[in-house]
Amino acid sequence: MYNKRTSVLLIAAIFGMSSAALAANEVTINQDGDDNTADAQQFSTIDSTAIITQTGANNAADTTQSNVTNASASTTQTGDDNYASIAQSNSTASMTATISTTGDNNIDIITQDDSFNAVATILQTNVSDSDAWITQVNTSDDSTATITQTNTTANAATIEQDDADNSNASIYQDNSYAAEAEIQQVSVASASAAINQTNGSDNSTAFIFQTGGTNLSASVVQDRAVSSNADIYQDGNDLTANIYQSNSYNDAYIDQSNEFNIATINQSGLGVSGNANEAYITQQGVGDIATINQTGGAGNFASIFQGY
Repeated sequence: MYNKRTSVLLIAAIFGMSSAALAANEVTINQDGDDNTADAQQFSTIDSTAIITQTGANNAADTTQSNVTNASASTTQTGDDNYASIAQSNSTASMTATISTTGDNNIDIITQDDSFNAVATILQTNVSDSDAWITQVNTSDDSTATITQTNTTANAATIEQDDADNSNASIYQDNSYAAEAEIQQVSVASASAAINQTNGSDNSTAFIFQTGGTNLSASVVQDRAVSSNADIYQDGNDLTANIYQSNSYNDAYIDQSNEFNIATINQSGLGVSGNANEAYITQQGVGDIATINQTGGAGNFASIFQGY
């Protein structure tokens, strides 16, 4: 076992320098082995790229890009017990961050702060007990966040978008047993959130929280999932919420506040007494529409409450 640290610090901020004088910068770090650390930092630069690749266990990779125009950062890790983080902030143009990992017990984090038109992507494949977080906050309008977890067990995915209008958040968990997915969009308008748990993602949970805006949409798909739970909470006007569940013994909840909102739950699959498919919709406002469809079984339960 050995320790090896690679640190790259690029600073291109000189008072009085014109933007034309700032050339593009690029960082590339490749590490093979265990217990390595890679640290890439880029400040006040233009057209900058940071690429980190690690193969082995117990490795850590950190990338920081601040006041960087047209920034791109990517980290790829193969192995167990690894950590990857990308932090991007204060950009007037697009920022792109991508983390791709294979292995168990990994932690992947992307943070984009005050980054207009930002794109963040995390891909975890053939992993277990791993976590993925994406945070886009502070006027990160027109941003996109995507987490994909495939062939996994007991993984968690979380996306937070705060003060990020016209943004999209998506979590895809395929063949992911006991998966957890959560999307929070706070103080946003014209934003969308989607969680898809498919192909035997049994005992999984999906939660979407949206508040503070108008024209928000949320959807959860749990396909071929047994004993899973989906929950959508929305506060605002002109909201749309959809939950689709197939297979057996699933629960679905939609809670909407304010006006002119639409909620739909579709459940198909076997329900039996004492272990039914259950669907609940609560709407507190006026001009609302609620629909529950349950097919394919017996012993199911549906409840709709509308009030003001």
